[in-house]
Amino acid sequence: MVQYDLRETFRSLINEVPPAAGRAPGPEPLGLPDDHGIFAEDVLRNMMAQWGADLKKAGHVLELEHGWIDAKSSYPAYTLHLQGGARLALYFVGSYPETLLLTIALHYVGIVQVNDAPDRMTIHLPVTMDANRIFGVILDQQAR
Repeated sequence: MVQYDLRETFRSLINEVPPAAGRAPGPEPLGLPDDHGIFAEDVLRNMMAQWGADLKKAGHVLELEHGWIDAKSSYPAYTLHLQGGARLALYFVGSYPETLLLTIALHYVGIVQVNDAPDRMTIHLPVTMDANRIFGVILDQQAR
């Protein structure tokens, strides 16, 4: 079995396929919607779909976890299947509109919750309608 270092795996992935949303600053976004489902759909799911299309061109597959339900925030979760066989779990969590965190973990068989994963990292993200700002924080974090 190949061993993966989470931070190095994610860092190399971002360097290989940078998120499209993080490439150019956008105009000042509108205020946050009252409905957390609108924020999750319009910002998080759309920016991840764009990045997923870029990842697919490089041979990786980003898949929305349909079984993940966070009624409090509607934040989505994903499994990222890397070309080399590793899988990463990416979970947006928090309490809308106060907090947004992205937890990334190596996806292990039998792990029920990402917080139980022995190798994980959490990135504190801004709650904003500006996907460029959100991905900018992710890109900044991976550089550390």
